[in-house]
Parts: sequence; structure tokens; C-alpha cells
Amino acid sequence: MPRNRSGNRLAASVAIATIIVCAATWRTATAAVDPLIKCEAKKLAATGKKASAQLKCHSKAEKKSTTVDASCLSKAEDKFQSSFTKAELKAVCSEPGDAATVGPKVDTYVADTVTALAPGGDGACASKKLGAASKKVAAMLKALSKDTVKPDAAKFQAAFIKAQDKFKAAFVKAESKLSCSTPGDAASTRVDMDTFVECVIGYVAPTCPQQLVYSTEGNRLRRFDIDTIGTGSLVEDILIERALDDPINGRDVNGEICFDPDDSGDFMLGEDTGQPTIHPGYGRFDSTGTQTGKNSPTFFEPQGEPHGCEFADNGTLFTSSIGAPDSGSGDGQLILWFPPFDEFPGAPTPYPNTEISTNFCKIAVDVATAGGVAIDELDRVYLASARGASGPAILRYSPPFPTGPDAPGGCGALDGLGSPLADTVNEEIFILDFANLATPTGIVRAPNGNWYVSSVFTGVIAEYDQDGNFVRRILEPEDDDGQLPLLTGHPQGLAVDCAGSVYYGDLALVISGGSELTFGGAMTVGSPENTLRDIGPGPNGTVRRITFDIAGVPRAPELIKDGLAFPDGVTIRDGDLETP
Repeated sequence: MPRNRSGNRLAASVAIATIIVCAATWRTATAAVDPLIKCEAKKLAATGKKASAQLKCHSKAEKKSTTVDASCLSKAEDKFQSSFTKAELKAVCSEPGDAATVGPKVDTYVADTVTALAPGGDGACASKKLGAASKKVAAMLKALSKDTVKPDAAKFQAAFIKAQDKFKAAFVKAESKLSCSTPGDAASTRVDMDTFVECVIGYVAPTCPQQLVYSTEGNRLRRFDIDTIGTGSLVEDILIERALDDPINGRDVNGEICFDPDDSGDFMLGEDTGQPTIHPGYGRFDSTGTQTGKNSPTFFEPQGEPHGCEFADNGTLFTSSIGAPDSGSGDGQLILWFPPFDEFPGAPTPYPNTEISTNFCKIAVDVATAGGVAIDELDRVYLASARGASGPAILRYSPPFPTGPDAPGGCGALDGLGSPLADTVNEEIFILDFANLATPTGIVRAPNGNWYVSSVFTGVIAEYDQDGNFVRRILEPEDDDGQLPLLTGHPQGLAVDCAGSVYYGDLALVISGGSELTFGGAMTVGSPENTLRDIGPGPNGTVRRITFDIAGVPRAPELIKDGLAFPDGVTIRDGDLETP
């Protein structure tokens, strides 16, 4: 993600910073070279003061509906030049004379911001927004200055969060009280500011291979080229078409997508073509989207609802089935599968057939609305449960697990359907946090080892540490009219790319039948089982991305694709749709 979370702002960027367009102005000095650090810190603060002062000049002009005072801008420039000169006289600086390169960057940023926020006709609003931008840019560079002298990741992030909250509140207040010709531009203004600051310090984001977002929706599997997101020319394709549109080669697929750890490009996901006549299960597909096998267990619900999917390092596979989605004690399942997966159940016959597989062992059969599956480095399995007697939770299952689908392998019990069930299960509640996770459905590992968990109904994505303690929300629900769907969506499946950005499938929930549910203001949940009963995915589901600034503070979600039907699973995989 932007700026690694260890607090070392530039360590990874020094070697290649000079080859990017916004080349590094300063390079992080080692802790032993105090003069270099002091010089960098003073220059960072001075840069922030110049940008802030010039934005204030424009803010005052917009308030009075006059042209900007040239002497005001000149005064800001003089102080900036003086600060750089003074810093270079008092300390050894890594790049003396760089005011000549830094100054124009500030001028360009200020000019672009004024153009964006003050297009004319709304001077009072533009004045307020320019003033808010002035305060934030100064706060950001001041925080960077302090972090340079005395690195402290927690304080650095807290300073950015505080500045962001004040900035956003000022924009909201301006738009609620004034006539603004550029409403809803807090997010884009923030991104521009982040880009400016990163340009000034020569920040280089983590180097990533070309990657694709895989997303199930509408019984098909889509792919999006990450490099083209936000460019206005999204490159995408459909890897697996639904059976309705391609009766010969199409398959109805859904849920999470998990790739085989052998790097073959083969993957698994829910496959329920022709259900309930044809038994649902988990399809095996090669890298071209051609089905090569199917793994069909027994389900307590006619439709089955295969959903979660995750491979362990040893090649075994864990999947989940949702079960009854909104009522009852819970009959969702966690199932352990043993290779091979590239076979069809029953005698060798043309696809499809109605047989049941024999290479599985059920770990749990009483999970209330089972969701996403994840596995940690100790091979512990995590399963989201959106409701239940003990409350909506993330459940954790620890080894040892059965080694085969029979009694010698530790799978000698039977469930209510007569299917193989583990003799013993090590289950515990890992996260129980109704305040932030009223309806947990998705779980994925963060780059720092923490966990991101989604709450589909309440529209929250929360972060938890490795012990399951709440850290923060990285997605806050936004609701402007007290109705579903929420403006920021209803996150179901989650994924993280190599840069640390978070992707989520948004179900765009509405009342069954397409009507909307009125909440009368704040989004709250009293009894999830009763509340969820009449709610389902809406017609305009989306896939979105959350990026982070250099302090690791999440930005507003970015739309990747809308108009989707039930986008319930997302995952990231190396690949490039632009190269044949």
C-alpha cells in the first residue's frame, strides 16, 4: 500500500526515485546523519507552509469575489525561499538548491486545486474548500517533517487521520450551507493532495506485477485489469460465461475464487449449473476457464449455496456453504477436501451428473449463514458467520484436521445426512464485535498480518489485529437518505492486491422485490435475523477498491464496475488482459 506500515516512509523508494516523473527532492538520511534529517524536516515544513499560504491567498480572493492578491502570493514565495536558504546555511543538506525544483511543484498543485474548486459562481463555497485544503496540506507536510526527525508510525497516522477528518467535515459543512458548483469533490481533492505530497517526497509505491481482479457476478466470472482501473478505459473480459448465455460451455459460478497453490493457474469456485436437479458443488477450472472437475458434497438446503473457498499450503481445500441465509439455528457448512480435484463425482460420464463426491470431510455443519474462508500461516481456518445464537462472528478452527475422508483419517462420524464428519473439531470464536461487525461475511489477510472483515448489511469493513482485537474501520458506511442501498455499498467478498489496496464486491442490498428500506437516518441493526429476512442483492451491484495514503489512511472507495448482479466474490491474481 502507499507508504509501508512500519513507518519507514522512503526506505524502499530511494534507489528508483530519480527515474519517475516526480523525482525525489529529498532522500531519507540514515538515523546517524542528523544534519541531513534536520534539513529535510525543515524543507518539508516550509513546503507545506508555502502551499497552505498560497491556498489561503486564493481563499480570501474567492470570499471577496476578486482576483488573487499578487503580493499575498509573493509573500508566501519569499518565506519559502528564505526557509530553504536558512536550512541550507545551518545544516548539511542532501540536495542544496532544490527550492528551484520544489517551488514549481507547489505552484502547479495550488493552481490545479484552485481550478478544480473555484470554477466560478460560488465564491463562498470555493473559499471554504480552499481554506480546508490549505489547512490539510500544511498538516500533512508538518506530520511528515516530524516523522522524519522522530519516526513514529502511530503518531504519523493519527496526524493524517485528524487532518483528513477536519478536511472532510469542512467540505461537508460547506456543501450543506452554501451553493457549491463542485459538490462531492472531497475525495478527488484529497487524492490530488496525496499525489502532490508523494511527488514532493519522491514516494514510490510498491513494485507490483501486473494483476487482475477476478469477480463472480450474475453466475459468471469477470476479470478486470488493475492497471486500467481509473483510467477511463477499463480493460475487462468474461472468463466463464453463465449457462443461460452459453448452454454448451457456460457454467453458473459464484462465490469466492481460490487458485491452486501449485501455480498451474487452475482454480476452484462454486458451481451450481442446473441446480437443484444437478447437484451443486465446487467446480475445478483451468486457466482458460474450462471446467476440469467438480466436487459435490451434501447440503442441508436444496440450493446448496457453495460460497467460501481457500487452499491450504499442503494442497487440501476448505470450502463453505451458506445454508439457510436468514433464519433458523444455522446449517451452513465448513468442508475439508482432499485431492484430486480434477475429477467428476460418480462413474466417468459426460458432464453433468447427479452423483456425490467422496473426497471430503465436513468440519462443521451448524454455522449460521456461513461466508468467507481464510487460512493463516499456522493453518488455522477462519470462517465468517453472519448470525447465530452466539452472535455474528468470525469462527476459528485449528489443526489437527482429518487426513482422509474416513475413520482412519479422523473422519469417522456422520452428520444428519449420513455424510462423513470429523471426529473432533477445535472451534472457537475469534472475533465477536457487534458494534463493528453486525453481519460478517468476508475475511482476508492484510499486508501487515492483520485481518480485514466485511459486514455486508451495515456496509462496514473493519480491521483487526492478529489476536482479533479491533483496530479501526477502513470503510465507513455513507447513507444520505436513510434508505438502502448505502452510498458506499454493502461489502461481501474481499481481496487485497500486492500494493495493499482492498477490493470488495458490493451487493447493493435492497428489500426483496426491489423496493427500499427506510431507516430514518443512521444505519443500525437491532436483530440481524429479522432484519435480513426480506433483504437481498439489488440490480446495481458493484466492485470497488479502497486505496491508502502514505500514512496508511484509507481513501474513499473507488468504483471499478457497476451494473452487476450479486457480485459476491473477488480475488487477485497476476495477469494482464492487455497483452495477448
